[in-house]
Amino acid sequence: MVEPFEENSSKEGGEIYLDSAVVVQGSGDEGDEGDSGKYKKVVCGGTFDHLHYGHRRLLTVALACTSGKGTLTIGVSGEGLLGDKKGGRIEDVGVRRKKVEEFMARLSPGMRNNVRLTTLDTPYGSTVVERDVEAVVLSSETVRGGREINKIRKGMGWEECDLIVATRGNAGGMSSTGVRRRIMGKG
Repeated sequence: MVEPFEENSSKEGGEIYLDSAVVVQGSGDEGDEGDSGKYKKVVCGGTFDHLHYGHRRLLTVALACTSGKGTLTIGVSGEGLLGDKKGGRIEDVGVRRKKVEEFMARLSPGMRNNVRLTTLDTPYGSTVVERDVEAVVLSSETVRGGREINKIRKGMGWEECDLIVATRGNAGGMSSTGVRRRIMGKG
């Protein structure tokens, strides 16, 4: 079960908000001795443009929540989901996927076969087509999307996912928009 330090977390409306210090304990399932993650099927998604500290932190939390025998699905936003970001020097989806893949391989080489990378064509990805998704790891900026996912799942008669929200830390003030502005000389 995910057990954040008391002073660095809070629970609001069924969501778990985590600051940078997180303690992850095993799920207690048979055969999971020494396993640090609680969930067998975890998803997270995003644009992951100009992979920065906030992205790496989100991906680290997602991996920490995933059981050693579980699967982490990472969705990278495809062209159709970029909306008004298209004109802002967004990296190609192939470049963004490669950077996420390389980071995950460095972060936990032993989990390589447990991490699945996809291109998102819809805002909800696998959360509304795969019934067995247990947790969605989000940033504080995307928690509203997580609530919408659970509303859709509930309407389908499925269990809601746990929403794990990685809040911004001190260095978490970085954003892809800020990176793009610096590149374009506007910030």
